[in-house]
Amino acid sequence: MADTSPTPPPPPPQPKPGSPIVDPAALLATFFSVIRGPGEFFKSAKEEKGLQRCVTFSVASWLVFGVLMLLERILYGHGFGAGVRELVQNVIFGFLGPFIDGLIIWIVCLILGSKAPYEPSVRIASYASAVMPIVGVFMLVKWIGWLGAVAACVYGLYIVVLGARTLNFEPPPPPSPPPTQAPPEA
Repeated sequence: MADTSPTPPPPPPQPKPGSPIVDPAALLATFFSVIRGPGEFFKSAKEEKGLQRCVTFSVASWLVFGVLMLLERILYGHGFGAGVRELVQNVIFGFLGPFIDGLIIWIVCLILGSKAPYEPSVRIASYASAVMPIVGVFMLVKWIGWLGAVAACVYGLYIVVLGARTLNFEPPPPPSPPPTQAPPEA
């Protein structure tokens, strides 16, 4: 019988040494990986080391959200200055937010029995910000856009739960056993 299980999405592209810090194609691929299959994405992100890639993703997500909010402020007559102020605030939150939200995720996971360090929780919070551009698009729709924005935020919570379950509670894969050597022949 043929295997009909869906093929997991490919792991997000890893930056090559010497490549630019911000690679728009990699950010976009990461965005679609997180949105389309957060569980599979976090399984592939288990091997990720450091916070530069995930925090850069968070800043980019909040930057897109800030630009969309700037556009919303201009379209609905709230003023350019208010939009610029909000854009700057969003970029700052895109940088600081993963550390603050990661702390909250980490504490909740500790209370629930996790032994994971703080870093995976920062990674979870960073990648959960993938919903922010979607929230921004919904906010451009007058009067009913908030319904879509709320739905996107609920999906963001779902991403956090899947990320916490995968990165903070699932045990890491066991190390591969060392190669065995045949006993010397007598």
